Amino acid sequence: MLGVVIGRFQPLHLGHLNLIRQALAGSDRVAIVLGSHNAARNLRNPFTTKERKEMIQNALTSDENARVQFLEVRDYFYQSDFWINEVREKVRLSQREAGKVRLFGYPKDVTNAYLSWFPEWDFVTVNETAELNATAIRDEYFRNPQSIEELVSVPVAAKQWMNSFCQTDSYQNLAAERRAIDDYKKSWSKAPFPPVFVTTDCLIVQAGHILLIRRAKTPGKGLLALPGGFLDQDETLETCALRELQEETNFSVSRTEMLKNLVSVQAFDHPLRSSRGRTITHVHYFKLPGNLAKFQSGDDAAEAFWIPILELSKLEEEFFEDHFHIINRFLRSY
Repeated sequence: MLGVVIGRFQPLHLGHLNLIRQALAGSDRVAIVLGSHNAARNLRNPFTTKERKEMIQNALTSDENARVQFLEVRDYFYQSDFWINEVREKVRLSQREAGKVRLFGYPKDVTNAYLSWFPEWDFVTVNETAELNATAIRDEYFRNPQSIEELVSVPVAAKQWMNSFCQTDSYQNLAAERRAIDDYKKSWSKAPFPPVFVTTDCLIVQAGHILLIRRAKTPGKGLLALPGGFLDQDETLETCALRELQEETNFSVSRTEMLKNLVSVQAFDHPLRSSRGRTITHVHYFKLPGNLAKFQSGDDAAEAFWIPILELSKLEEEFFEDHFHIINRFLRSY
């Protein structure tokens, strides 16, 4: 009997550990599906796949570790069927012999909807030991590194790992991002209800390449992104997209020529796509003829460059927010 546990474990808390141990008690072996594989570090996914494995392994006994296998699965923000198929296939390959699969979990809210996506597996409901929230743990941890010692909801082994992580540049960068996001949200905290922000991005393809920028500012400082930004009160989405393109890249192709080669416009609205708040972007997809156009980085882009489309998959861990998934939604290049 193979047990399956699905999660991001960002970070591992006692609810996760209880879930894994109940799966071990009810199965011969357990496959732990680690979500958000290859995601760039951000406030929602601060720890790499390797680091999360270490946290879990450090919290389990040697006998427990001998019966655990890790399955790494990337996000598919706008193509859930891809994610379901990848989980299903990796679980199938992990089975040493034909037999039943049991999925263990506790369905508490919409974030656990995936527990109903595998009707062919037996589902086992696990009672949560307490009302634990990984988001609250992360937020407090990046606001105050000493808070980890006071969190009774985090296993000792995970606390030790997280204390060591506090000494790294990665922690300092994420803590700075947490402060910047907190300050940003304070600026609209007195609004009668949380605002919905509107942005635009430009996906430009030419001669087998795609135009990208490297972000110069928090959030996502140093990460790859499509050129784009926030909609001004007095402009259309189209005007915003082309204005941001010019501000960030000084792109040499005229507005008339750009619009002549506009293939499509699509909204991307995953509720968790941005740490800044509910942000819906409208991506303008241009497919230009001829040789690669000239540009020069500016505004809040540290640099801009053409990247061969065939090399995009190697850079997955360097992309800001959901931009890697947006590109793949248009180009189908997974």
